[in-house]
Amino acid sequence: MPAFMNRLFLSVMLAFAPLAIAADNVAGPVPPAATANSVATPPTAAKPAAATPKTAVKKAVATTPVKKKPVAKTTTQKKSTKTKSTAAKKSAPKKAVASSKTRKPAKVAKASVAAPVHFDALDAYHNVAKAYMVKVGNEIIWEGASEQRLPPASLTKMMTALLVLESYRPNDVVEVSREAAAETGSRLGLRAGDRLLLSDVLAATLIRSANDACHALADWHSGSEAVFVARMNQRAEQLGLRNTHFMNACGFDNPEHYSTARDLAVIAETAMNNPTFARIVTKERMSFRSVDGRRTFRVKTTNHLIGALDGIQGVKTGFTNGAGPCLVAMADRNGERVTLVMLNARNRWWNATAMIDSAFVEGPRLVAKKHEKQSQQAASAATPAASAPDTSSAALARGA
Repeated sequence: MPAFMNRLFLSVMLAFAPLAIAADNVAGPVPPAATANSVATPPTAAKPAAATPKTAVKKAVATTPVKKKPVAKTTTQKKSTKTKSTAAKKSAPKKAVASSKTRKPAKVAKASVAAPVHFDALDAYHNVAKAYMVKVGNEIIWEGASEQRLPPASLTKMMTALLVLESYRPNDVVEVSREAAAETGSRLGLRAGDRLLLSDVLAATLIRSANDACHALADWHSGSEAVFVARMNQRAEQLGLRNTHFMNACGFDNPEHYSTARDLAVIAETAMNNPTFARIVTKERMSFRSVDGRRTFRVKTTNHLIGALDGIQGVKTGFTNGAGPCLVAMADRNGERVTLVMLNARNRWWNATAMIDSAFVEGPRLVAKKHEKQSQQAASAATPAASAPDTSSAALARGA
């Protein structure tokens, strides 16, 4: 009996074992208490195994986002990275242009507002300045409003220097007057009573465009600025400058103080024929002392083309509120000279670079074309007199 009962008991247990196991799975084990490690090792992995098929499906659906949440974050990060990289790519050209303006002015200039509509047009650069003129050698190849009277700002100082150089004694001592020391705008910082060599005062006037030094030159030359200005106007008449009139030696705005691009080119060319003037206006910087050695002055050129543009020879910059940015520039390459004058110019450094470079490239062709046209006009003007039909009464009678 005991053996039979044992076998029966084992048979019953084997038959009901699956039900017991299922009942244990429904109840599930008691979840362990939360610990520090539970954060790193979530107990959620055991829960799906303790659920019925139906519950397991629901919990699987519920827990799927939890499992895939890191993936979703990664996807979002990838999308944001792509968005950032796309935005960076879109903004890259703008940044490249902005940075190239600082590093490579010549290339930027060629692609800037200085680009002409057509090189063969006389007013090819109509949008760069209120008035301008470009010469290759002695021939004008481009110009716009070149005979319009406009304020020349410190381009005036070219005439001041020209007069001083015509009676130049470099070792003369210039004593600064109160009027000169009181000048405003661009200044060297001279004080009344300062004594400097004439050569140094002239250099400060042309390199630094210092108004106090400029006024001191006028005082040295003529005793006062008023007398000096009268002589400036006389010299302008001698040069045939009918559209130039000066009211001061330095270029301050005044309704009666004006010049033109053409006239300023004449003044610049005349001044550049003087070796001292030509040497000074190519200097980037210099320093000098007062005669007594107590004061040291350092000057740096206002012409940003000096040392930056191939073949640049000067000449002078200018700016006032009334005149705007002004420039006279000359450059020489392989024996060919280009002269540029700009009055009230936008982006004068970029545009001047582009215009001078273009003049060296296109200038010889344009000059040759201009000479050819002049020859054709001269020939056509002489031809009609020789080949005109005979309309005399005798010829008409013969024809009848």
